[in-house]
Parts: sequence; structure tokens; C-alpha cells
Amino acid sequence: MTTKRQEAVGLNHVSRIVQVSWSSGWQGIDPQNDDAVDGVVFFRQRDRDTGQIAFVQVKSGPSYYREWKTSPDVVGVQLGEDYINKHRPRWNSLPGPVVLVYVLEREKKKPLSWWADLRCEESYSLTNKQVVLLQRHNTFGPHSKGHIRRLAKAVTLDLPTIVARRRDINLPFIQLAVIAHHANEILPEDI
Repeated sequence: MTTKRQEAVGLNHVSRIVQVSWSSGWQGIDPQNDDAVDGVVFFRQRDRDTGQIAFVQVKSGPSYYREWKTSPDVVGVQLGEDYINKHRPRWNSLPGPVVLVYVLEREKKKPLSWWADLRCEESYSLTNKQVVLLQRHNTFGPHSKGHIRRLAKAVTLDLPTIVARRRDINLPFIQLAVIAHHANEILPEDI
């Protein structure tokens, strides 16, 4: 199987779960802009955006897969030490959680998939710097929305609320309201 096909299998699997099973939004990132993030999840609940987002790095294919008899509860994703060292600062700088989803395609069966929080120290091996560790119980599917969503905080901006009656709206008022952005509520009579 080609690398491009493996990538497509992984991205389609994640996109389908996010959009269909989670009823949330998925925005894939074009490969030319892909800097260790393949997409963004926009969480929704009851068809309403929650303001929560998560960044997702997707890997798929058997060449990444590692397992150890001494650690049967862990799946390893071999990314390479240089790759991890290069991208970890990027993952830590993003304004939301970053998860790695690993997809293992199986013939004539649904793919297996697991996820890990890339900001969590426990996701990195102390002895093998080339792998990211995924706990086998962290399977990625319809049931994992709540777990990943809990990593995300609502993205809110502390902008002022402006209450204005139609006759009060004029350019100087708007300019003053923007300047006084530190207030929670600005009324025209306060200006």
C-alpha cells in the first residue's frame, strides 16, 4: 500500500468519526501547511459549537506500529527521535490540546485506532526516544469524544459587551467603546 493511500485511510477514518459519530466539525489542513498537525476538531454538542477545539496529528500504516511483550497495554508509534524533537515545541505552542491518532488498517475489517495526548509526558518513552506511546485502552472512536473534549477548554475572548440603542450608534461612540475594552459592559450614558 502506498504512503498516500495509508495517509488517506487514516485521515478519512478520523474525519468520519469526528463528523458522523461525534457530530462535530473537522477541518483538514492542506499538506503544504501541515506542520505536524493534520486537522482541527471543532467540538459541537446538540448541534451547537462549544468553542472547544483540538488539534490532531494522524499517522497510519504498519510501518509506524510497535508493540512489546513486556508492555502489552501499550502501542508504540515510531515517529523517530528527530521528528519528535522537531515537532514537540510546535505541539506545545498550539492554543489547544494536540492528540496523535494512530490508525491501523486491517483487511476486510474496520481499522483499529488509538489516541494519545501529545502534551502529556507519559506519551513519550523514557527509554526509546523514537516512539510515542498510546495506551491500548485509549481507542479512538465514537466513545472517545468526551475524553478528548475534556482536554480542551472553551476558547473565549474577554471582549466587552456594548449595549446601544439605535439613536446612540455613531462613529465616535464605537471608537470610544473599543478604546474602553477593559470594561465588561459599556452603556452609552456612561460615555
